[in-house]
Amino acid sequence: MWRESNSIKPKDQVSVITWLDYDAPQSAIPVADGPLIPEARDGSYAIKGGPILDEFLKGAKVAHSNESEGSGHTTVVGHSYGSTVVAEAAKNGARPDDVIVAGSPGMQAKHHTDLGIKDDHMWAMVAEGDIVPSVGRLSALQEGGIVPSDTQFGSANMATDTIGHSDYWKRREDGQASLSLQNQARVIVGEYEEVEINQK
Repeated sequence: MWRESNSIKPKDQVSVITWLDYDAPQSAIPVADGPLIPEARDGSYAIKGGPILDEFLKGAKVAHSNESEGSGHTTVVGHSYGSTVVAEAAKNGARPDDVIVAGSPGMQAKHHTDLGIKDDHMWAMVAEGDIVPSVGRLSALQEGGIVPSDTQFGSANMATDTIGHSDYWKRREDGQASLSLQNQARVIVGEYEEVEINQK
């Protein structure tokens, strides 16, 4: 992520932080992962993790402000159940400049504005073969059967060229960034007009 973002705007100072500081669900597939009802269908993990992410984001903003002029530009990327955690952070007051979700099973809201996310700054991705959003519509993680990649949610649905649930950050065999990765990097550095959107 950092490599691609930095390649677009090498003169900007870009930082990427991988945040996993919450008790994440450990099962997603019934029986195969253990319990008949997987932990990933339970929104309580996100409800507990959201405030922790909110506090982290607030701390990061303060730290950035103390070290440089201005508050910078923050993009939060939530993959899979992580997108539900991002939603709970938003309910607790988190206000990043942009939110990207990939393979989201739901954000427990019908529209991004219900979470305080600004118009034109909510982005969603669903790769070919990623069944998680479809399964999410039947879980407790959605609201009204709506997930972020649905038109009703109001996200800009970014084009992808990767396959399945876990390759949104994968590079091509020739070493070049996938379109999925490129689009995320374009949002991160604020090159919104360069983001390829799926036209519905």
